[in-house]
Amino acid sequence: MKNQRKIIWIEDNPKFNDTEREFMDKYLSFKNMTLIVWQEPVEKSDRGIECLKFLNKQIEWAKSSPEEIAGFILDVRIPVDDLDMLGLPVIETTTGLYTGLAVAYYYIINKMNNSPLGNLFAKHHILFFSIAPGLGMEFPWIRQPPCDYIEKGTSNWKSELGAWFDNLL
Repeated sequence: MKNQRKIIWIEDNPKFNDTEREFMDKYLSFKNMTLIVWQEPVEKSDRGIECLKFLNKQIEWAKSSPEEIAGFILDVRIPVDDLDMLGLPVIETTTGLYTGLAVAYYYIINKMNNSPLGNLFAKHHILFFSIAPGLGMEFPWIRQPPCDYIEKGTSNWKSELGAWFDNLL
């Protein structure tokens, strides 16, 4: 049997996203994909750092077989000040307001050609899944391939998320 492809979800509050997680797990099981999400309980002040550690661990695992990663789902707001932990010390995140965007732009997609990953994951699908409204207007690139944006809590988030998963095949 072929290995299951993985979706890496970076979310600093996974316990508040049980409905979303349940939907993703069920939907992906029918697509022979697995959701990998950080869910360790830590102090509130350490959530952002632990998220980036989790991402770094997943990336290290995936470097030897990047084709097994179907895509990334990133929360936009993750409380960290910079991307030093990912090897990009000069990239600030506006005190966590735009961490997910910075992770995608500088680390995964490598737009400034200084990511320690090089272009290994630059073409992988990235979904920004967040409650942050209006991001598409402020950052139009988040709706251009390989990126997309779905706002949590809207009436059609499930159908939009299902369509995004379908496009990964």
